[in-house]
Amino acid sequence: MKIIDTLLKNISQVLLIENKWTGLLILLALTIADWRVGIAALAASAISFYTAPLLAFTEEEISHGLAGFNPVLTTIALTVFLHFHWINLLIIISSIPVTMLIHKALQMLLDRFGLSVYTMPFILTTWLFINTAYSTKFVDTTLTLLPETMKHPEIAGGHFQLLQALLESFTEVFLVSNIISGIIMIIAIWIADRKLLLVTLIGTLLGILLIFGLDVSTSQLNNGLFGYNLVLSLIVIWMLFKQSRYSIAYMAFGVIVTVIMNLSLVTPIAVFGLPILTAPFVITAWIFQLYAEALSRRAAN
Repeated sequence: MKIIDTLLKNISQVLLIENKWTGLLILLALTIADWRVGIAALAASAISFYTAPLLAFTEEEISHGLAGFNPVLTTIALTVFLHFHWINLLIIISSIPVTMLIHKALQMLLDRFGLSVYTMPFILTTWLFINTAYSTKFVDTTLTLLPETMKHPEIAGGHFQLLQALLESFTEVFLVSNIISGIIMIIAIWIADRKLLLVTLIGTLLGILLIFGLDVSTSQLNNGLFGYNLVLSLIVIWMLFKQSRYSIAYMAFGVIVTVIMNLSLVTPIAVFGLPILTAPFVITAWIFQLYAEALSRRAAN
């Protein structure tokens, strides 16, 4: 039973939540959105569970799901971005220990600055593996990694669907788009922490409206591609400042910073043909984590 709990926590920790029921509902949501993604998430969780002790993860890290959430994300990403082929299957499996090695290396480095790794191991490993696509004929990706020319992107119009944009902001954390899955993920967060769900919903909604006001691609906004980094940033900022009397102000500022990060990072990362993934979230989270540490040190003096 302990093993099952850990496998599910590996999935829930993608949303920085340690709750087996949350993990179970997220797994259900992923399977509904794309059965391949559901299988990939569960397989990555299991493999990372048995690999973690060999890669210097402590028993506490393993039991809390901290060793497995990045491999879960990496495996999902490569399942989505790589065409199905037995070579690609081997690549996806091999990405799990690589993600965990990068996790440990980053942890050693970032601990010196009081920073968490968050999803940076997932980002680096995914970029690393999908970039092998043009080095061998056996690896075939759905992405265009070598843009022939850089030009101003076309801003696709269309009708703005607020409810869809909100719900799929939650599912796109796991690189899938599905309204029903979004509802299930919201229920999953509600089970773990109702107040966290409330502030995340409100903050994400405000962020989506702000982005819509900036006249971005409506289709991308509707599909949650501008919202999932908001979801993750708001969860972290709430956990950092929920005891502060200025917590709402920090959340509002977090929305603005995440939106700026998201819009500003798209172009430089697109130069390499790479997906932005959760890079805006990680940078935003580091900024607020360092700020929280600065406040703590000032209060101690």
